[in-house]
Amino acid sequence: MLIECVLLSATLCHALRDKPVLTMSVAQSVALVTDGITTQQRVRQGYTESDPVTRIFLGPRPNWGGMAPLGAAQCLLETWLAERMHTSKHKWVRRFWWVPQSVGIGGNLWGSSKNIVNVRAGP
Repeated sequence: MLIECVLLSATLCHALRDKPVLTMSVAQSVALVTDGITTQQRVRQGYTESDPVTRIFLGPRPNWGGMAPLGAAQCLLETWLAERMHTSKHKWVRRFWWVPQSVGIGGNLWGSSKNIVNVRAGP
C-alpha cells in the first residue's frame, strides 16, 4: 500500500526523505519540547516569561495551548526553509542549509538551560 504524504507542501514531503534535514528536525523538536517542559516548570513556580519576543506571542505565563502550535509552526517553517536551501541551485545556499534549524535548536536549548538553572535555584 502506497502512503501519500499529506503535508502542507510537496517540499515538506521531500524533507522526510532528506536524512540530514530530517535529523535536524528531530533535534529541533526535542529542543522545543525540552524548552516547553522547563518553561512550564518555571511558570508553576510563579515565574513569568522573561524573553520579550516570546512574551509577545505567548504572554507572561505560557501554556501548552500556545506553545505547541507556535513550536510546530517554528519547526515546520525552519524544516521547509532548510530543505529548500539544501536543494537550491546555488552552491553557496546549499552550504548553509543547516543554519535555520541550528538557530532554532540553539535558541531553544539556551532557553531550556536558562530555565533549568533557574528552576534549581528556586524563587
